Amino acid sequence: MIDINGIHINLATGELYHGDEVTLLEPKVIEVLRVLYHAKGELVSQQTLLDTVWPNTFVAPNALQRCITQLRKHLQDTDKSVIETFPKRGYRLKITPVTINPRRKRPAYLFASTALIIFGGLIFTYIVWPTSSSLRPTVLSLTPLTYEHQPEQQGTANNQYLVYVKHDETHATLISQDRQTKTITELHQAHNFFGHASFAKHNNRVLISEQVIINDEKCSQIVEVPLQRNAAVKVVSPCLSSTIKQVHWLNEHDALYLSDNALYLLDLSQQKTQKLAPLSTDLMSISQISVDQNRWVIAGQNKELHHFLWFYDVDAAYTPTLQAQTAVNYDVNLASMPIALNANTWLQSHSNTLYFYCNNALCHQQTLYTQANITLTGSLSPSTLLATSELKDVDITAKHWQNNTWQTQPFTNSDFPDQDAQFQPFGHAIAFLSSRSGQQQIWLHDLQGDQQLTFAAPVSNFVWQSNGKALWFVSGAHVYQLSLTGQITPYFQNTSVSQLMQHVQSDGAPWLLASSELDNTLIALDLTTGQVKQLTEQPIAWAQATGPEVIYLASFDEPFIKRLQQLSLTPIKSLATTQLQWRFYLRDNQLYIPDKQRSIWQYDLTTERITQLGQYNQATHLATDFNVHPIRLLSNTDVASRTHLVAIELSSPVL
Repeated sequence: MIDINGIHINLATGELYHGDEVTLLEPKVIEVLRVLYHAKGELVSQQTLLDTVWPNTFVAPNALQRCITQLRKHLQDTDKSVIETFPKRGYRLKITPVTINPRRKRPAYLFASTALIIFGGLIFTYIVWPTSSSLRPTVLSLTPLTYEHQPEQQGTANNQYLVYVKHDETHATLISQDRQTKTITELHQAHNFFGHASFAKHNNRVLISEQVIINDEKCSQIVEVPLQRNAAVKVVSPCLSSTIKQVHWLNEHDALYLSDNALYLLDLSQQKTQKLAPLSTDLMSISQISVDQNRWVIAGQNKELHHFLWFYDVDAAYTPTLQAQTAVNYDVNLASMPIALNANTWLQSHSNTLYFYCNNALCHQQTLYTQANITLTGSLSPSTLLATSELKDVDITAKHWQNNTWQTQPFTNSDFPDQDAQFQPFGHAIAFLSSRSGQQQIWLHDLQGDQQLTFAAPVSNFVWQSNGKALWFVSGAHVYQLSLTGQITPYFQNTSVSQLMQHVQSDGAPWLLASSELDNTLIALDLTTGQVKQLTEQPIAWAQATGPEVIYLASFDEPFIKRLQQLSLTPIKSLATTQLQWRFYLRDNQLYIPDKQRSIWQYDLTTERITQLGQYNQATHLATDFNVHPIRLLSNTDVASRTHLVAIELSSPVL
C-alpha cells in the first residue's frame, strides 16, 4: 500500500482508498501508475509506458493519455504537479510515495473465527510468497565499467577477469581487466572479433572468433588467447569464409562454435571439426547458442519463422536432450545471447527489456529505463549482470541542388536519434524514424510541426506508399500499413521481412519490394493477393523497380547496379564502375546514385545518360531519399556514439 496526496493505493489489487470510499482502478490505469511508481522519480518515456502496459500491441495514441487523465482525476492532481508531463518525452511521478500499513474498519464477521483466518493466512502466504512481486528482481542501478572514447563491447567475465573488445577505425583489440586490481592488459589485435570470449576452466586462457584479412580476402578463425601480456596466441581452427559467430569452450580438448546456421564440434588439439546433426527437426535457424556446463540454450526460429528458445540437457558425448521449447514474443535475432544466472534461471534482453526464464518458462520481465540501448553479454555475480550500453545520436541533414552546387542545412537537431527521412510523394511532409519517445517510431514533419505516428513495438524501417497517402513499415519482421490518421493494418503476418525498399503501383496492382528476413533475398509482396514471390537467389543489399518486369539492384558482394529483367541479371554499361556508397533511388525515371568516391550521379533510364550532380560530404554520406522538383536529398548524419560496458545490479534475491 502506498500513499499519494493523502490517498491510499494498493498497487497489487488496484484499490484506491479515499476516506471511507473504495474505488477499483481500471487494470491499465493501475499498470501505468505501477510503472511510474517503480521509476522512483525518474522520467518514464511514452514508449516505455506503451511497451510495458500494452506489450506487442498497437494501440491508439490517446490510450496512454486517457490513463494519465484518469490517474490525475483519482489522485486529485488538478495542477498536474503530481504526475508531470514532459512534452513529446514522457511522464514523471514527482512525489515520493510513502509505503503504509492500511488501517481499515473490518466488518464484525471477520473476527468470528480468528483461528480459521490465521490458518488461512498462513496458507495464503505459503502459496503466494514464492511468486510475490517483492521477490521478483528489479533493476537497482546501471554502473559504467569502461570509459574510453572508442567503442568497448562484447564483454564477458569470470571470477578473476573481465574481457572485452575495443574498436577503433582500423582494428579491434581484445582487452582483459583484472577485477581486483583493475589492471588493464591488451591481449591481441585483429581486423574484428565476433561474439564473446569463452574462458577456459582454469581461467588463464580464452577462445574467441576473430576476422583476419588474407590475400585481400576476409575470413574468420578461432584463436586461443592467454590472459597475459605478450603471450603467444594460437590459431586453433581453419579460417572460414563464413563468419564464426560464437565459440564456447566445452573442456580442455573440445569447443563448440556456430557458423553458417550450423553447430560444429572442434577438436582443439588436432584442429578437426565435426558438424553436429540438427538438434531439432523444427529448428530452422539459429541466432545464438549459450552453454552453461551440461546445459545448452538455443535462440532461433522454427520452420514457420516463429521465435523460440530451445532448452537442452547435454551428456558427456555432447548428445542433447530437449527439455523444453519455449515460444517468445520478440525477435530473437535482435536479442542478446541467453545468460545463465543459476541452475534454474536464464535471462535474455531485447529492446531494453530483461526476460527471465525460470525452469524453462517465462516467469518475469523488467524494463530498463534508459535512452541507451542495453544488450546483455554475461554476468558478474548472481545478482549483477554485464551488458553493453550503446547510445547513438543521429540527426537528419537536408541538401538542395542550386546553381550547380549543394546547399546544406540541418533538418533535425534533437537529443535523440532521428534518421531515415523520406519525402512524401505528391505532398510536402517528411516522414522519419526517431527515438524521442524512448524507442524507434515513425514521426511526421509537416506545416504543423513534428508528430508521432506509431506508438507500440519499435519500427525497423518504412517506405511511403507511391501516392503519398499512407506509409508501410516493418515491426518485429512483420509488415503493416499506416494511414496518416494513425490507423494500422497488418499484412503478411506469416512472412518475415527484413527491409522494405519500395511501394510500387503497376497497372492497378500494388506491391512491395522487400528483402526476406531469413536470408536477405529479394521478394515481392503482392498487396492484392497476399502472395509472396522470391525474385533472387542471392542476398540483395538494395533494389528499386520500374514495374514487376524490370528491377535495378545491387548485392552485398557486388555493390554495382545491375538490371533484373525476366529473371536475367545484366550489368549496366554506364554504371559498371560506379560503386555504391549505400543506396540509390528511382525518381521520375531517373536513378540517383551516391558512390564511394563521394560523387552523386543522375542516370536516365531512357537515354542511359549519366550526369554528375556534385559531391556529398561526410555529413551527408548516407542518403535516405531524393526529391526531383527541385532536386533535394535527405541523409543520416552521425553526431555522436558512446559504447561501453555497464553493470546492472538486480535486487536480491534473484529468481
